[in-house]
Amino acid sequence: KLGRRAVQQLVEQVSSIPHESVAQLCVRCFDYPNAARSTLCAMTAPGGEGASSWEPLLSKVSADRRKFPGDELFKSHEFAVSVGGVLLASFAVGFLVGAFSLIRSLLPSPGGI
Repeated sequence: KLGRRAVQQLVEQVSSIPHESVAQLCVRCFDYPNAARSTLCAMTAPGGEGASSWEPLLSKVSADRRKFPGDELFKSHEFAVSVGGVLLASFAVGFLVGAFSLIRSLLPSPGGI
């Protein structure tokens, strides 16, 4: 595990990575089943530093340990939307009733004073 200073030094040395290199990495991942369900971070290091190909790096990749939300996140979203929709509709009806009552109270009553 890299310390904060080592990470800072690495970040300062990193340059942009060409789209072609990213595409090559994606294609090479198909040859490494251990790279399935993993999050990769690709960067370009100065010449002479780092690996010269993806193979030695991909052979060391392991699947993410963190479980990412799936179906349960969508169910929570549906619940929030339904509850929020009911609350929003309730506020809208209350606002319209209040506005209608205000307008009605400001209009002169039919039949005189």
